[in-house]
Amino acid sequence: MKISPVSKPVVSELVTIGRAVSTGHGPVIPKLDYLEGGGEMGARIRAFDWSSTALGPPQVWQQSLRTVLDIMLRSRSAIFLWWGADLIQFYNDAYQPILGSTKHPSALGNRGRETWAEIWSTIGPMIQAVMERGARRSRRAAAIPTGPCRFSP
Repeated sequence: MKISPVSKPVVSELVTIGRAVSTGHGPVIPKLDYLEGGGEMGARIRAFDWSSTALGPPQVWQQSLRTVLDIMLRSRSAIFLWWGADLIQFYNDAYQPILGSTKHPSALGNRGRETWAEIWSTIGPMIQAVMERGARRSRRAAAIPTGPCRFSP
């Protein structure tokens, strides 16, 4: 009996193995269930073209990033996350009013330096100190003007 190679797996051949999917051919692909739900920002994160960022597609993200995003998207508290050397940005629905209409939705997947260009000369050195030396900084240590914020209940 001759077995012919399969070039593209068919959806019906996918087998779930814990939090990963195996096609029976090639590498195991992580499931993206950590991106399920999460309201508007969950949908935006799922729809975003992450391959255009330093992070690459969600299938190759580190387990630690997947865990943090799962927690963030399920939380009702406002959460904002910078990830990696480029400070790629994520945030949940509750954080949207803090960003306001001038930053949301363009902040998602963008680099910190680009989104916060108007205050980067102030916050850039602080962030660099944290990333390079683990330095801590109190919110009370510096007032950072970010422009008008509009909060809705």
